[in-house]
Amino acid sequence: MLRAFQQVEAFDLPIPGDEELLADIAANADAIRPKFNVRMGEFIEHILSSLECKRGMTVGSQITGDQLATMLQKYVEAVNDPDTIPAMKSAWDASVELRRRKILEDMVVKYNTEMTKAIEEVCLRGSEMVPMEERNEKTSGTSLMSIHDAVMDNVHNELNKQIGFLGYDDDNKDNPTLILNFNEKIVKRDNQSQENITVVGGELLRYLQENRDRSRCYCEKVFKKLLDELKNRLSPIPDDYTEKTLEADLAKLKESYLQQAIGPMKLDVLQERWESSDMTGFFQMCKTIKGFQLKVAEATRKQEALEMESEKQQRDLQNLREESERQKTEHEKAIKDIENNHKDSLEKLQKSQDEERIKFEKKMEDLQKANQQDKMEMMQAAQKKAEEQTMNKALELQQQMFDMKLEHQRQMTEKQLQAERDLRRAEDYSRDLKQ
Repeated sequence: MLRAFQQVEAFDLPIPGDEELLADIAANADAIRPKFNVRMGEFIEHILSSLECKRGMTVGSQITGDQLATMLQKYVEAVNDPDTIPAMKSAWDASVELRRRKILEDMVVKYNTEMTKAIEEVCLRGSEMVPMEERNEKTSGTSLMSIHDAVMDNVHNELNKQIGFLGYDDDNKDNPTLILNFNEKIVKRDNQSQENITVVGGELLRYLQENRDRSRCYCEKVFKKLLDELKNRLSPIPDDYTEKTLEADLAKLKESYLQQAIGPMKLDVLQERWESSDMTGFFQMCKTIKGFQLKVAEATRKQEALEMESEKQQRDLQNLREESERQKTEHEKAIKDIENNHKDSLEKLQKSQDEERIKFEKKMEDLQKANQQDKMEMMQAAQKKAEEQTMNKALELQQQMFDMKLEHQRQMTEKQLQAERDLRRAEDYSRDLKQ
């Protein structure tokens, strides 16, 4: 057979087993001869090595199973509808839109999966989740936002790969903006209010809120434990215990709290507990201390609460600056990715044009040998038209990129001006608290 059909590839496989096994291979899979499994693996590897992904109707596109199913469904619907003419283009467009939605859904799932895994690695202690710092601030180590940044980089890399499979088409110019759409699903900021860089929605907000809730619960336990320990030491109050000793113990309580408290709510909880009825009751308990003056202690406590409020404002001011810079970086990365995708599309257009030119030259050579002048002229006209269309697509891609960068610059300028106004307001408020 091989001598008769020399271009046919042949692959011999050993017999998997005896007749009883061959009668029901599925039921006797464990009894298949090892040599057969080894050879079958080599055969499968050989087949897969020569396969190529099916190409779509657009330049550089590849078809997935979901898209094939959608195209078939749309085509069958058109065939069964007497008022509709089956059109491959409309079926293709429907499959691309499905693929776009699927990519976004998959990337959101990937983000949530990686965020959950990374957070649990840091926060899971036994069966309990402890809080983590929201931002690095003055501390070192892992923070929630550093995890978010790392996960976003990973997901963006995968998203860019998926966008590359979609190819380019005049009717699907929104493919590059999938990056911006994804960013909006993950982080939604309030661009209408005065605090335009506040995270108000998206997948990230859930992780921020969960961590803040854990931080509040954890910090309240830390403060209660430290205050209870101090109360126990002062019950009863020692005879030699003075007002100065009390001041030192309260300072030590705050210091210990700030060392043990974890997460973004540590300052909020400290201020709230310092102004709470628990501290009022504690000072009532301290009235018998030598030299203790309740009014002076309450005035001092009020002043300390104002200082805590000022420190919170400084923290919020720093977070405002950081989030403003993060928003700017996010947009710059997105535009850079879109620019790279446009460059890739242009390269695919050029490659496609080169391949078509080679085919055209081969056909022209064959027609010339066959002395078919009329067909040669028709081929030349068709080739010229195809080259013009490719050139128009390239120019359109360049114009699209220019318009997108221009719009991005306009938006970033507006956001930057708004952020600067927000920062000035926050700085003014912080100064007022200190005065």
